Amino acid sequence: MRITIKDIAQQTGLSYSTVSRALHDEDSPYVSQKTRALVRQVARQLGYVPNAAARSLVTGQTNTLALMMIDAYAPFYAGVLRRLTRLAEERGFTVAIERWSSPGPHDGPPEFLRWPVAGALTWDACYVYADKMQFLRQHGLPVIELGAVVGEHGDRVVADLAGGTRLAVEHLLAPGRRRVAMVANRGSLEMDDQRAVTYRAVMAEAGLEAESIVVSQQTRAATREAILEAGRQGVLPEALFCINDDVAIGALRALQELGVRVPDDVAIVGCDGIEDTLYHTPSLSTLLHPVEAMCAQGLAMLAERIANPELPEQHAVLPMTLAVRESSA
Repeated sequence: MRITIKDIAQQTGLSYSTVSRALHDEDSPYVSQKTRALVRQVARQLGYVPNAAARSLVTGQTNTLALMMIDAYAPFYAGVLRRLTRLAEERGFTVAIERWSSPGPHDGPPEFLRWPVAGALTWDACYVYADKMQFLRQHGLPVIELGAVVGEHGDRVVADLAGGTRLAVEHLLAPGRRRVAMVANRGSLEMDDQRAVTYRAVMAEAGLEAESIVVSQQTRAATREAILEAGRQGVLPEALFCINDDVAIGALRALQELGVRVPDDVAIVGCDGIEDTLYHTPSLSTLLHPVEAMCAQGLAMLAERIANPELPEQHAVLPMTLAVRESSA
C-alpha cells in the first residue's frame, strides 16, 4: 500500500496541510524547523515517496523531461542516455523515454503527453519523430534537438559530422593511400548523410574515386558478412571509413578472419567513440562525438526555453575529434 501524506499526518497528529508544507515548501513561515524535522523523520520511517504526477497537478509544474531516441540499446545511444540522465538529475529533472516504433499511419501525439512534462529532448530523431516533434511545437512544448541528425530550424545542438569526417578521411589518405572506401548501408550512402557527402567531397578533392562497401544493416554482424564477401572477391581497399563504431568492429573481426593485417594491409577508422573501441586488438581509431558537452548544452538550452519561451532560436555546432589508435596509426 502506498504511503500518503494522510498517513504521515495521522502518525504525527498534525494536519494534512502542515505535513504537506513541511515536505514540499522549504520557505513556509507556518512550519517550524522542529515540526519539519519530525515530519521528515516519520516520512522516512514509513517509506513515503512523493507522487510526482499528483504534485504536478496541484502546482501546474513538473520536473520531468521526455527523451525521444531512435535506439536506447545500441552502445552509442546507451552512452548518450547514461550521460543525459545523469546531467538532467544534477539539474533536478527526471527523464522519461519515448519508445520508438516504425513510422506509419499510427503516428500521432507522443505517448509521454499522457503525463505532465516540462519539455522534450530528441537525439538523431528529426526523421523518425518528425510528426511527433511538429505536434509538440504546435502545442507549445519546448523541444531541443541533439545529435548528428537534426532539423534546420528550432533549438538544436549538433555534432559537426562534416568537419569530423574530413579529419578521418584525410588521416586515412595521409600516408599515400589511394583506395579509401566508406562502409555504410545504402540509405546513408545515397541520402544527404554528412559523413557520406563529406567523404565523397574529400576524395574528389584528392583526385581519387569514391568507393563503398554496402552493408544491409549498420551492425557488427552484417558488416562482418559484407567484409568477408569483399575479401573473398579480392576487392578490399587500403582503408575503411566506417559510418559507426559497430560497423568498424564488425569490419575488424572480418579482416582478422581473412588474415588481413590491420593497419598494414587495411586501415580502419570508425565513428562515435564508444568505449568498446579501446578494448579491441588493435584498438580502433574513431571520431569522438562530444556527447557530454552536447547533453550539457542541450539541457541548458531547454532550461532557458522553459524559463523564457520567447527566446530567439538557440543553435550550437560542436566539433568532433579524431582519436588515432592502432587500427590506422
